[in-house]
Parts: sequence; structure tokens; C-alpha cells
Amino acid sequence: MQKTNFCYVDHTHFNCIFPNGNVGKCDNEKPEDAKGVLTESGDILWKTEYRFIQYHQLSSGSECVECKYLPFCMGPCPRRREEMYVQHKHIVCQHKDKEEAMEKVIVDYCEKNSDFYNI
Repeated sequence: MQKTNFCYVDHTHFNCIFPNGNVGKCDNEKPEDAKGVLTESGDILWKTEYRFIQYHQLSSGSECVECKYLPFCMGPCPRRREEMYVQHKHIVCQHKDKEEAMEKVIVDYCEKNSDFYNI
């Protein structure tokens, strides 16, 4: 089922410290691909910047800005946004040509949570 909130990685102070001492922004990345390292003093030394930090779902040029499903889907995860930037130079709507599937996700979500929301 589609996630209905921003990824925790989007939080400014979220960092994933891997057993090898590397530090990344996403716990789904491989430790060897992490862009930071934990120093002896406990500071993080970033070798390079994560691009997704520079832009987000509401950035200029993001297709999410125009997408009617943004309030529900909240856009792609940071890792996916980084891939989109490399490939397309902007964030691409994840639900283009998938309206029927997305509407089913919304209906399923509402049905599953109707007791919680007293609907």
C-alpha cells in the first residue's frame, strides 16, 4: 500500500549510522554508498552532499506541485527523488498514467481507517 506521509529521511536531523562508521541519509542505501563518515569525535564529515536536500516535492519544476494526489502520496521518497534528479533533472509524478490504481489506494485507505476516523 502507498505510504501517506513524508519519509523520515526528510527530517533535517535524521542520519543513519552504519556499522562500518559510514553515515547516510537513507537506511535503504548500501553502507558503502553512504556519503558521510563518523569521525572519532562523533561529528559527521560529509564527503559529498545528497541532492535531495536541495529540492523537494514543492520545488520549482517538480511535477508534484501540479499533482492532485500530492496531499495523499506526499511525493517520492528522498532516494527516489535523487534518482529522478539524475535521470530527469526534476521530480516526476509517480502516479502519471496510474490514476485508477491511485484512486483504489485512496479508497482502500479510507475503508481501512474508517473506524479510526468515525466515518
